[in-house]
Amino acid sequence: MRKAILPTAALALLASTFKQAEPAAAPKQTIAQLQTAINDLHILGNDFWIYNDLPGAIAQAKATNKPIFVTFRCVPCKNCAGFDAEVAKGSEGIKKLAQEKFVSLRQVEMKGVDLSQFQFDYDLNWAAMFINADGTVYARYGTQSIDGPDAYNSIASLENTMQRVLELHDNYEKVKASLAAKRGAALPEDAGERTMERYDAMPADATTSLQRDIMEGKPSELDAQLGAVVRMAAESGVDVPVCDFIYRCLLPQERARVETRAT
Repeated sequence: MRKAILPTAALALLASTFKQAEPAAAPKQTIAQLQTAINDLHILGNDFWIYNDLPGAIAQAKATNKPIFVTFRCVPCKNCAGFDAEVAKGSEGIKKLAQEKFVSLRQVEMKGVDLSQFQFDYDLNWAAMFINADGTVYARYGTQSIDGPDAYNSIASLENTMQRVLELHDNYEKVKASLAAKRGAALPEDAGERTMERYDAMPADATTSLQRDIMEGKPSELDAQLGAVVRMAAESGVDVPVCDFIYRCLLPQERARVETRAT
């Protein structure tokens, strides 16, 4: 099991170490083209969500003095689809908070995202983070567990988290000093061993959403995960032969799938 999952584990560790770089030679897409390419139906009719534009969300948060509610989701993946739909357009309680009290950002790619700031499981199951416009992290919610990608998520607990974040934000000047370190952190010394222990505990036939999407012929997060690590490693002088080999082998068919969906 450890040998089979090693590239994914290496990816998780490396992605947490480097800052995300912009993809080389990736075609620029409009929001509408991206939504069509990944078939993101959950966002339709909910114009208050900022789409895939973290700098834009930060600028709006500074202008409005609201905290940022950013959700991360690999849309083509079926995991967490139901919960994602509830958050994006189903729950009236979440919608009211997201629209009125937060600057809400729907992030469907990891391109351009500083991974030292947003630390979670980069398999891109549903995850959310709440941050101040200055980059301070108020809270993190979701991502997968050993019990499944959606085991700990619920609308009630998410709404409770949002209310607690608003309390922190309203008292930010008083609690700012205690949150000063909440801006991303270096990995602990035992991060590698703990990561491998997690993968060792998974079933022998476990797969990642990236692998499942590729096997099913769907556009995947290949560039946002493996491609980003390859580019960041090159910039930092780190040798990542396994990630580089897998990425370059799969890249041609990934580009072909994306181009087909876009047309």
